[in-house]
Amino acid sequence: MAAQWMGWDNTFHCEWNEFCQKVLKYHFPKSISYGDITKTDFTIWRGKIDILTGGFPCQPYSMAGKRKGKEDERHLWPEMLRTIREIQPSWVVGENVPGIINWSGGLVFHEVQTDLETEGYEVLPVVLPACGVNAPHRRYRVWFIAYRDSIRYSGRKFNENGQQYEKRRKAWSEFTSLKLCRTSPDTENKNDKLSVRTKKEYTKSGINEDNEITPNTKSERLEGENRFRMERTKQSSESNATYTDSNKRSQRGMHTPESKETERHTGTRNARTIQCQTWDNFPTQSPLCSRNDGISSRLDGITFSKWRNESIKAYGNAIVPQIALMIFRAIADYENI
Repeated sequence: MAAQWMGWDNTFHCEWNEFCQKVLKYHFPKSISYGDITKTDFTIWRGKIDILTGGFPCQPYSMAGKRKGKEDERHLWPEMLRTIREIQPSWVVGENVPGIINWSGGLVFHEVQTDLETEGYEVLPVVLPACGVNAPHRRYRVWFIAYRDSIRYSGRKFNENGQQYEKRRKAWSEFTSLKLCRTSPDTENKNDKLSVRTKKEYTKSGINEDNEITPNTKSERLEGENRFRMERTKQSSESNATYTDSNKRSQRGMHTPESKETERHTGTRNARTIQCQTWDNFPTQSPLCSRNDGISSRLDGITFSKWRNESIKAYGNAIVPQIALMIFRAIADYENI
């Protein structure tokens, strides 16, 4: 989607999930579709692809899984590396979850960069959150942005094309200093500028085991924790006051136009207090641990169909395309230089 917004051609994609294949075929009918990457030869694309993108499977490193890493059959970075060797694109944009950074001391995280550098690429790894483009959630992802200059890759000596090479090196240095974050995900604003973040600012935060960006210094952590506690206490007090007031009105049966307007804006807890009066006998038991929730199990496949299951799973694995768009715009700016 991000490439399409840039006006670029999506020439092919590789996906073995049948549901995702149908979605891709519908939206990108002109794009060639491949299935199992381990059985696909990409040499026909050598020298024809400017940017190769790939979210190589994250399950081996995700905090939500067993974190088997390289022992997981879904560890497909070696296959993506083979694809890069066969195609030899100018740019590679890889994506994975932050769990790859601390799995086995960052073994695969560093391996990806080393492998790309061995192939002649300069690599910039960055951690970007979805909220960086105003999405209402964090969803941190690691992006490996790699560029291979044809002069550097061909092994020519520096003095043969010194001026051009130095210009490219300076441009790459400027590119790696960019803060890949926007104030708006609006894809129509072509004049939106990327701001610059210094190395000191960039390294000010770390990543904890919950894949959240956290301050490094003890004073910063304590300040943040105190601020968080005060905010939670304030929210809890407001919520309890709203709940108590609503309960009293509900018991008295007082639903004036003013109280209804209040109920509409005081949050889900208050709304639940009003609505649940008609659900006194439901569910019969908690559905946890396969207990009887009052609905026939024969309806499970009907009320929650397979395509919906697949769709939700796809949403869970997806990245926010505005993040990719932001990276692509930075690449286009670099190419213009």
